[in-house]
Amino acid sequence: MNQSKEAVLRETIESSLEKPVELVFGLVGPTGVDLTKVCEALSAQLNAFNYQTRIVTLSELILRFIGKQRAFANEYDRIDTLMTEGTDLRRDTDQADIIGRLGLAQIRALRKTITGDSRKSPEVGVAYIVRSFKRPEEIQLYRDVYGKAFTLISVYAPREVRKKNLCGRLQSVKIDDAGPEELAVRLIARDYTEDGRLGQQVSGAFPLADFFVTSGSRAQLDANFSRLVRL
Repeated sequence: MNQSKEAVLRETIESSLEKPVELVFGLVGPTGVDLTKVCEALSAQLNAFNYQTRIVTLSELILRFIGKQRAFANEYDRIDTLMTEGTDLRRDTDQADIIGRLGLAQIRALRKTITGDSRKSPEVGVAYIVRSFKRPEEIQLYRDVYGKAFTLISVYAPREVRKKNLCGRLQSVKIDDAGPEELAVRLIARDYTEDGRLGQQVSGAFPLADFFVTSGSRAQLDANFSRLVRL
């Protein structure tokens, strides 16, 4: 019986490697893009090739690093606070890539849970998905550290789609007479190009990708990531 093309491809890959290569995928997605759906689709395609995945969310590392833990009043407060703390951290340390460095430390910690040694590569296939880069310097750091094992994916969604997604998450939020739509526009504008030194610069990070996808349906993402994982 003839083997499927996918089965033949998988057999060829597995036989050509003495052990799996540790992989790192970085995501760039402007505020309002559904990166959770993107992570799920990419993870599913990697799992099909016997790769475990670990998600590293850079924004979650900021408050932990600076020793602040707080409850957020609403989704706008959460997003705006993390943007502010991230920018302040870059300025206080005078390091444009500092949040990317927090991600490197998290990857080492995750590796240790798998191998018992943060410096030892896993014997099984492991891919780390890092969400989401905000500055070009963070991307260059990962390319310097991981070389060809690092792939940057930029995720596009039309501005109106992103605004609609954010409005859905900001329902009933009102700040100084500004409702969900105006607040969504504020977050989108700040994230894309923030005024001042060492602020959010998704506009500079987005074009640097190795692979571009549109955040459409799950089926579209699966098809796109299937091609990428095969490559």
